Amino acid sequence: MKFSVVITTYNRLDLLKRAIESALAQTFPCEIVIVDNGSSDGTEDYVQERSEALTRAGEQSLVYHRNSDNRGHSKAVNKGVELASGDWIKLLDDDDYLARNCIEEMANAIALHPKAVICSCQSAQVDTLGAELSVTRQVGSPQRLYIAQEDIHYGMLLEMVPFGTP
Repeated sequence: MKFSVVITTYNRLDLLKRAIESALAQTFPCEIVIVDNGSSDGTEDYVQERSEALTRAGEQSLVYHRNSDNRGHSKAVNKGVELASGDWIKLLDDDDYLARNCIEEMANAIALHPKAVICSCQSAQVDTLGAELSVTRQVGSPQRLYIAQEDIHYGMLLEMVPFGTP
């Protein structure tokens, strides 16, 4: 089972650094794909330098794609999915970061439920200092959830569906 973490960004280099480092620190190996919507804040230079440093250290490199202009979040996500080589894709915006075992826990859940087509993790909202403000509901075992496709995004907006970003 191979995972890709797709990170989208636009002119938020400080936040992007945290997102990248959280993906690199995963306890389960994953490909990291970064789609930059034409940032002008040094994002391209940073990602290239970070990727080269990883390669020199014998570690994974980062997959980086830069759009010539800001094409919006949806197109950036679609491009990241297109570039990703994983069987499973974890979407991550530049202002998000992963718990160290996020991908490992998702892989374990998928292994237990091989017919699953979507897997999500609990998410926490934190302030700029990292203090936890709220956490999404957890669907615990043996609960299973079926939600009609047309209701998923609406339910997520109302925080009725216990999913963070899938």
